[in-house]
Amino acid sequence: IDVQRYAGFVPNSPHQEVQLEFVKLGSDSRPDKPLVSVEMIAYNAQKYIAAAIDSVLAQTYKNFELLIIDDGSGDRTREIISSYSDSRIRYIHKPHKNRWSGTNVAIARANGQYIITVDSDDFIAADYIEKMVACARRYPDVDYFYPACLTLVDQFGNPTGGRWDYVDFSDNRALPNFLFEHAYSPIPHPGSLKRKSLYDRVGGYEELENAADFVFLCRNSLKIRFKRVGDNSTYFYRLLPSSLSHKFKARNQITADILNEMVSIYPPEVLCPRIGRITEPALRQQYYKYLMDTFYKHVHGHMVKYGDYFRRYGDYYKQQLLKMIGTRDNLSPAFGCDHAGHKKRSLICRR
Repeated sequence: IDVQRYAGFVPNSPHQEVQLEFVKLGSDSRPDKPLVSVEMIAYNAQKYIAAAIDSVLAQTYKNFELLIIDDGSGDRTREIISSYSDSRIRYIHKPHKNRWSGTNVAIARANGQYIITVDSDDFIAADYIEKMVACARRYPDVDYFYPACLTLVDQFGNPTGGRWDYVDFSDNRALPNFLFEHAYSPIPHPGSLKRKSLYDRVGGYEELENAADFVFLCRNSLKIRFKRVGDNSTYFYRLLPSSLSHKFKARNQITADILNEMVSIYPPEVLCPRIGRITEPALRQQYYKYLMDTFYKHVHGHMVKYGDYFRRYGDYYKQQLLKMIGTRDNLSPAFGCDHAGHKKRSLICRR
């Protein structure tokens, strides 16, 4: 039994059941193995990576390795990393592909039992890792620990006064519905600490141009045990116009496709809890209308500039609804979206 994972653990109730975690005897159990691997993916990161590295090396918690995956940078990124002599830094260079291919390399090469993500243009407070690890030790049955908020800074590292707050999904049963209805992730990848064993169980990230963390959650949300860390230290997230999240076309297409994939992954009562277990034809009609309306809603949704990716799925589920009902004469009007995305009268089953 990996007893280190249970150090400081306090049960929530008498006779609480906790999953046992194990470690292989031999090289993996050496006391000099780092408990934490800090994942930092870098691509042409010369402007900010020194601040990111400095913030990690200054941590009050010491038992970590800093695993920097250079995704084929063509600037001074490698030179800057090489200027550090700290033995905790492990530098791996790979041909350029994308950030998520780098993340998969980091997962495969990490020596730690935990992997924590610090982006190469962000930085963390000195006690950040210490507080995240302390929480992980208190909850050995949790896979994924994420900060309650990210503090936003500008390109110069100065706080903007804004922050991103995150919802508590300790009960992961509500997560598929949230992802489907909101089309964005309420759980951050930067600043989060995950057990490496999580990836052994569910696999890594699809190596997409964008939004692979969202895709990962959409596919695996019911397989992961989450914990929002309310007393975490500060993660400073640098808002930059060149951020991956601003590549709207790829993001919108990937998001629409994975939302449609969720329809086949999860039963109707998970994606749309208010419907419950669908048995009657009328309830199935309501479910198809829910799918249609949700995709049409996303046409004008958060960070959407290419709404046609969502509209095509809305059109598809409208056709499925019409086939199920059999004729337009059995429908009554309700407001929806037309093929141009304008408000119009759509179709809903007459009870």
